[in-house]
Amino acid sequence: MVEFRLTEEQKALQTLAREFAQREIVPLSAELDKNTDPSKCHSWEVFDKLAQVGLKTVTIKKKRGGAEVDWLTVGILTEEFCAADGGIGASIMQGCWKLPKVFQELVPDEKIEKFLRPFIENPRYIMGVALTEPEGGGCDNIMPCLDPKAGMQLSVTQSGDHFILNGMKHFISNGGMASLYMVFARTDRKKPITEGMTVFMVPADAPGFSVGRWHDKLGVRCMSNSELIFENCRIPVENQVSPWNGASKALARFLPHSNSTTATVSLGIARALYEKTLEYTKQRVQGAMPIIEHQPTKMMLAEMWMLIEVSRDLLWKAMWTAQQFVDTQDPVYWNPPLFKSSKPFISECASRVAHLAMEIHGGYGVMRDVGLEKLVRDALTMLHPDATNTALRIAIGDALSKGH
Repeated sequence: MVEFRLTEEQKALQTLAREFAQREIVPLSAELDKNTDPSKCHSWEVFDKLAQVGLKTVTIKKKRGGAEVDWLTVGILTEEFCAADGGIGASIMQGCWKLPKVFQELVPDEKIEKFLRPFIENPRYIMGVALTEPEGGGCDNIMPCLDPKAGMQLSVTQSGDHFILNGMKHFISNGGMASLYMVFARTDRKKPITEGMTVFMVPADAPGFSVGRWHDKLGVRCMSNSELIFENCRIPVENQVSPWNGASKALARFLPHSNSTTATVSLGIARALYEKTLEYTKQRVQGAMPIIEHQPTKMMLAEMWMLIEVSRDLLWKAMWTAQQFVDTQDPVYWNPPLFKSSKPFISECASRVAHLAMEIHGGYGVMRDVGLEKLVRDALTMLHPDATNTALRIAIGDALSKGH
């Protein structure tokens, strides 16, 4: 029998995350979002406190002092943080939980300590992943074109005991804030990107590395996105962390978790929209009664609740299945349609929840001091990360056509 009961550890972490998010994130959220300079929407204060309560390193393996939580627990924690602020929650999820967890799964054990020790010891040391380029977008990673001319162009040459990187990435989450980036680069231009990419670790203080433009986004503003510039950027050869031209296998291990964790951001935002709207319907009086007593309001609240519950069930199944594959490498758990479905489905559910919330709020829904319009912007922004929903649907269809 399938069971949805959380473990005692998961319940304790969920409570800790909820209390932390409501206490430390909610009071900062609105003011940070209002900054017109996107480089000033980030709060290091939250990360300092995150480390103090022990939540920063929950995905670090126990032998290195972490809690070694699974992917489902990452999803549970991310929902709590993103219900407080989608941007701050996404930044923490990406920089503190997802990437360190993937890093430990992909990187040879002898190289892990060099990169993870500063992460464990420094509250403000977070991680980023650099895939997308202006001419090699996220869709190229979901539906790779096999023409060698297509895809990412960041180049790599070797000079003695160093690699030299040249090119640019953009739309990079935690760009400009991360201390360490997992960079996917082109290492064989005669082959398609599926056979010609390699992964390197690039610290933010590497010679020749700089941050370009900070992207000024519609929503989820409290997570930075920026350009990364590589101008004869020098890194030691030991910073190569995938086999040469073997990045596609790393990417295949990364994307199942990536789509699900991105979807969790949308789930948290949708829950915040629902909870805010539910409270509003109890206080707003029309027709001599709170509007929650009106049948149309009940119907819209019911739809919001259903969308959120179904989204959470899909997400938990996807994350649980991904963890089983990581743990066992049993192909029975390799389910690309499931892994890719959570992001398009849940981000679109969150957008529908936002639409219903606006409908219930009426004119108040567009007033900035009410706070609903921020959540609407956040929900709409999450339609776009980790490739477009159209591209993901095509990838799902391709997988289904091959018998997955």
